Amino acid sequence: MLSRLTVNEWKLLEKMASLLVQERIDNKVFIAKFEEGSTEPTPTPEQPTPDGYNDNDYQKLVTFLELVDENGVKNGEKLSENYDPQDPATWKGTTWENGRIKKIYFSYEKCVGKLDVSDCTMLERL
Repeated sequence: MLSRLTVNEWKLLEKMASLLVQERIDNKVFIAKFEEGSTEPTPTPEQPTPDGYNDNDYQKLVTFLELVDENGVKNGEKLSENYDPQDPATWKGTTWENGRIKKIYFSYEKCVGKLDVSDCTMLERL
């Protein structure tokens, strides 16, 4: 079940910048806001999905984390100094269970681009 946001959490969302990503999963609406870079984020080639991880969930997250801002810094590097695209255990702010993404808690770190969580059917919180 999706948790309700507190007043402070809503205020934090309001402070986050321009991009709004909204996905509806099983009649639940997930919303995330990220600051848009001054140039379009650059996607990188698809990463091979590590053993034990759901291909859709992994690819959706790694695609966002691999986006590069105008200074050449990846979203994943902004969120975690130990970021490794092939090791979801290094992805600070994510909770995985049985190879499926369950929770995403990305702090506001001036990420670029859109986070697509379509078909992440086990996602409970964003």
